[in-house]
Amino acid sequence: IITIGTVCNVNPLKNLEDFIEVAKVLSTNKAHKFHFKIIGPIFDSQKEYKNKLLKLINKYNLTNIELFGPAHKVEDELKKIDIFLFTSKTESSPISVWEAMMMGLPIVSYKVGDVGKYVQDNLNGFTAEIFDTKKLIKGINQIIEYDLSLKMGKTSEEVAQKYFSSKKCAQLHIEYIENLVNQYS
Repeated sequence: IITIGTVCNVNPLKNLEDFIEVAKVLSTNKAHKFHFKIIGPIFDSQKEYKNKLLKLINKYNLTNIELFGPAHKVEDELKKIDIFLFTSKTESSPISVWEAMMMGLPIVSYKVGDVGKYVQDNLNGFTAEIFDTKKLIKGINQIIEYDLSLKMGKTSEEVAQKYFSSKKCAQLHIEYIENLVNQYS
């Protein structure tokens, strides 16, 4: 079973309809069995959206998709995923994508925010223009067909370590503070 997952708080900006659309198409693939997992909180203000998603899941008769809810340890859930799929239609710097990269996952995502800077097609995943589910599906199929999951996951982890490690973040904060001190001294 190939597990495709995402991490987000469930709301319309995360565009989970496209995640479900990808699940619908991939579920028709007879060569592989898939499990789809949406990890993240569903706040009371988003019950209507959750119900919309559940209706879509039922409409497509998808029994292999799970609205997991919040995870106490996201890392533990990311370890259970083979490919990270990100369908958000607006972001600046999506932390869940960086976390998935740190966990060594290949990324398939819309080109939102900084994703295109850190996810490179054929290196650590695939990107698509917003709402282009066909290209997301093509990327996932290429990862599976050419058995690229481990190779791309390793590259994802290397990129994440270079740009998002706690050491790198601390270094950037120190540089920022030093620049402020120098500017006002």
